[in-house]
Amino acid sequence: MVQVEDDIAEHLLVLGDVTSAHIAAPGTRYFLLPRGTARQRPWAWERISRYVTLHTADCTLTVPGTERTAAPTPYWVVPERWNGSYLCDKWLPDELSVSTLALRGPPARRCNFCPAPLWPEEHVTTIVPAPYPSHASREVSAHIDCIPRNRARPRAPRRTHQPT
Repeated sequence: MVQVEDDIAEHLLVLGDVTSAHIAAPGTRYFLLPRGTARQRPWAWERISRYVTLHTADCTLTVPGTERTAAPTPYWVVPERWNGSYLCDKWLPDELSVSTLALRGPPARRCNFCPAPLWPEEHVTTIVPAPYPSHASREVSAHIDCIPRNRARPRAPRRTHQPT
């Protein structure tokens, strides 16, 4: 189950990308996913984790009857282009990332050193010099705390054998 604020859900509906019904409660919307769907694309959920809450099997929600489509809450919100389903598909995090970008801010990037999401205010970007002249330098983005303990050590120049 995915919990989002009302404005994010409304933005999704305006875009027309979500075609499955979802549950509305005061200030919050809940999108239901088939079991195991979130495990198929973990990074897609991590990168928007600041803006949406992904609940796993340890969470409960009172699901209204399918006939309940108006307040008092909770009730089902049925989009204009409803596909007849009450379950969203595995592409929901991609659709949510568009709305969260428009309303909240950019999604997270990957830290080059740890598995945690990297948010704009938490990171540094640096250029790592190439280990060999034939290789290109690369840009590395990481949490500020990840850089010092994972910094690449400069390599000593190679010694070449000089004939005597």
